[in-house]
Amino acid sequence: MRKEYVQGWIALIVIAAGATYFFVSTSKIPERIDPQAEKAMTVLAETYVGNKSFTIMRPATAMVLNGGFDQFVPVTKTSSVGIALLPELFKGTNLADAVVYVGATSTPSALIACTLESQTTQETRTGTTTISGADFASFHTKGVAKDDTYDVTTYRVIREDKCYEIAKVLHSKDVTKLPHNTVEFDQPKYSGYLENIAQSFAFLP
Repeated sequence: MRKEYVQGWIALIVIAAGATYFFVSTSKIPERIDPQAEKAMTVLAETYVGNKSFTIMRPATAMVLNGGFDQFVPVTKTSSVGIALLPELFKGTNLADAVVYVGATSTPSALIACTLESQTTQETRTGTTTISGADFASFHTKGVAKDDTYDVTTYRVIREDKCYEIAKVLHSKDVTKLPHNTVEFDQPKYSGYLENIAQSFAFLP
């Protein structure tokens, strides 16, 4: 009797252990970010000078992109610089890219459209945002293409006969199409990181 009782408990323990292993192995792994990398996001380490008319800061956890992204600045259509977060910051999430793009131009068509909603991207005017002491018109659009989502917040202003355009782009993938341990990225957090970069934009005298 005692032997059967002990064997019964052993069987229950084995079943419980197996259930626990199944739960852990199939659950989403919480998003983890290197504390040192996250801390570096608060330190704007380098100044980028664009077109001799503005500066923007690059955090230690970001890299500079030069050209090739005019589609993200649809009004100015002249990309000056991109500041992209390093992929290590969002490893294990469905975030593919997190970038701030800046465009600037004095073309007549851009000056006319600068503070209006862009029909190209079907954006919506959301108000104004103060950057570098200037009130930028702010816009938002969200586009989905197959398994890709582009969440874009754009700021535009006219200053000294030039249209300036700052775009915060969060490009993410469909998490259901990624490895099972991939988690949804924290949208407010990464948007905040990009906002810190955008807010470092300053006009040169």
